[in-house]
Amino acid sequence: MILSCDNRVKKNKGVASERLIDTLIRLDENINKGQNKVKLEESYLIDTIKVYGNSIIVLRPDSLRFQSYLNNGEEWIYEVDSDFGFSFLMALDSFNLLGVEEHVTQRRYVEILDCKNGPIVIDRDTIDYGVILTAPGRDIEVDQNLFGGEYYIDLFKKYF
Repeated sequence: MILSCDNRVKKNKGVASERLIDTLIRLDENINKGQNKVKLEESYLIDTIKVYGNSIIVLRPDSLRFQSYLNNGEEWIYEVDSDFGFSFLMALDSFNLLGVEEHVTQRRYVEILDCKNGPIVIDRDTIDYGVILTAPGRDIEVDQNLFGGEYYIDLFKKYF
């Protein structure tokens, strides 16, 4: 899934969940209405990560969401979390490009300050696991695929 700061939502080769597509379309609709320079209310600021420059942003669910899966008997979340964490650690350790910041976040809002037509704010409420790639003046890329580390290394190399 590629989300562009310039009002386009494009499908990537991977499979994205319906919830992610809905979130990105809602964000795209807000951008089309000129709301891409949204100011976050003060109460949301503590749940926001601000990012600029060449960045890899790894998205993971917060402890409350993780616990909600367990409370609903969805213990598979342990395996998904472990596999995702292992794949990303391997990819980040293997990917060695100077000038690329790595961020792992459980925060709900991601504010990207210097992407193409930015700054923008992404409400990632429906995105449990994924990655956002961003660079100054470029469209951002959002990927919610759960694959092995080699997939992410290739993704990083293609973007940066």
